[in-house]
Amino acid sequence: LPPGSTAALNLVNSRARRWQAQGRLDEADEAWAELHAAYERTQSRNPAVVALLNNRAEVALARGRRDDASRWIEQALALSRQLQGDYAQSAITGQTWLISARLALAEGDSQRVREAAQSSLRELRATVGPEHPGLQEAIRLAGAD
Repeated sequence: LPPGSTAALNLVNSRARRWQAQGRLDEADEAWAELHAAYERTQSRNPAVVALLNNRAEVALARGRRDDASRWIEQALALSRQLQGDYAQSAITGQTWLISARLALAEGDSQRVREAAQSSLRELRATVGPEHPGLQEAIRLAGAD
């Protein structure tokens, strides 16, 4: 496949998702970084980039790299808000807030956990079904019902 082609990037994305799901975090991190670099070269700004940043944050958090996780979360929130525009809520913004709550939990900051989870709830309640696992996790972390 030609490097940088849509097919090649889709293959990298598929590998990264599979490796992340399998707990092969080093390989997933490298693949996400490769995909991120490709998006940066083309200055892509779309929901796929937010999802990529969320994945990078989740891998960084799982690897104990909280500073990296925080950086990816901040970038994802900034881009998702920009893309959200006039829409009141966004599922991808809600997912980013949920990852932020997980980071706060790992850092032992219960107030930030609740605040981020409540932000996630505001986004997810309006955009996903009641059985969505992310919504269920946000409810648990927010201490809401």
